[in-house]
Amino acid sequence: MSRRSVWRHGLGLGLLLAALTVWPQWGHAENPSQLWLLLQRCAVQAKAGHQPPLPCARVSGTPGAPDSYAVLKDRDGKAQYLLLPMQRTSGLEAASLIKPQAHNFLADAWALRDQVSAAADAALPRQAFGLVINSAYGRSQNQLHIHADCMQPWLVRRLADPALSRGEDWQSIDLPLDGAIRHFQLRWLPGEQLSVNPFRLLAEHLSAGDDMASHSLVLIGGYDPRHRPGFFLLSGHHDAATGDSANADRLQDLACHIVASLPSH
Repeated sequence: MSRRSVWRHGLGLGLLLAALTVWPQWGHAENPSQLWLLLQRCAVQAKAGHQPPLPCARVSGTPGAPDSYAVLKDRDGKAQYLLLPMQRTSGLEAASLIKPQAHNFLADAWALRDQVSAAADAALPRQAFGLVINSAYGRSQNQLHIHADCMQPWLVRRLADPALSRGEDWQSIDLPLDGAIRHFQLRWLPGEQLSVNPFRLLAEHLSAGDDMASHSLVLIGGYDPRHRPGFFLLSGHHDAATGDSANADRLQDLACHIVASLPSH
C-alpha cells in the first residue's frame, strides 16, 4: 500500500459489509502496521476454515510458512489487488527476499492477472497488467505488499516502442510521473513466466553505498520485436533533492482506462 490506502470494490455486497467491519477508514496518520494486523485476522479465518478468510480474498499455504501469502482487495481502485507474504516482511529491502531459496512472491502476484481482469471486466493482455512495490520512502505500510493492477495507457504505449532496447542489461529510462520527469532503471526479462527473482536482480545491480530500501520495483508484461513474451523490470530511486520518494503507484491506473482500448471493447 502507498500513501493512497487500500479498498473500494469487493467481493459482493454481503462480503463487502462483513469486510468493512474489520477495515478501518484510515486518515492521514494511518498505522504503518495496519496491513500486518489485517493479515493476522486473515490467518485466524483461514485456520478456522472460513472461505474467504476475511478481510482477505484468499490465503495460500499455511499462514506463517515462508511461501505463504494472502491476496487482499485494495480499498482503492476498480480492480487492484494486493499480494502480501504471511510472514513479517518489512518491504522489498527484507533480506529474506534475496536468499537463494527465497520464494518468488512476484511470480505469485503475476498470476493475479486473471483476478484483476475479472474485476476490470476485461481480459487484460500481459502488456496492460503490472505489479508495483514502493520504496521505504514512498510507502505508508511496513509489510511487503505488491500492487497488482492495470497499467497506465501512456506507459503501455511507451514500452511497446520497438526501438526500446529489450536487452538484459540495465539501462536508464526517464518517465513523466507526478508532474516531473523521474529516472528509472530498466531491463528486459524474456519468457512467458517469471522464472527469476527480480528482488535479487535488483540487489545484484546496486552500486556501492546504495540500498534496496531506496528503490521501487515495477514488473510489466510485454513482448520483444519478434512478439516473444517477457517482462519489463523497472526500478525508481529515492531522491530527496528532487522530491522523488520512489513511489511508483501512478504507473498503475486505478480506473483501468486501458480496458476501453482493448479489441473486445
